[in-house]
Amino acid sequence: MKIRNTLSVGVVHTDTFMIVQCNDVKDVKVFLIKGHLTAGTCKIFSSELDKYIDESTRKVILDCSELDYIDSTGLGVMVKFYKNVTANGGNYVLAALQDKPRLVFEITRANRVFNIFKTVDEALKALDN
Repeated sequence: MKIRNTLSVGVVHTDTFMIVQCNDVKDVKVFLIKGHLTAGTCKIFSSELDKYIDESTRKVILDCSELDYIDSTGLGVMVKFYKNVTANGGNYVLAALQDKPRLVFEITRANRVFNIFKTVDEALKALDN
């Protein structure tokens, strides 16, 4: 996997922590999300995705392998970007969703909206077709 244009941004609060890294893999934007995606961190998440996602972005993967926690505000921000990318004919998928965040997706039935893959490699293969 060839990676270029990596950005790391972090926010630390006493009860919340998040880092977002953006990697380009061929023509796919892969965002690694670390920590908590909550009301306290969603502005930085949204700001970082805004820097890299525009009308021309066609393929986005959110790597959730290190996402420890998500609340309804964080889920709402994910849905916002999903709508923006897919409205322009793009694909926006999730990969490696862990147990606690997965439960939020199942309870809210957001798992029916998003394509969720077990690994980033599986998501890359799916978007390559």
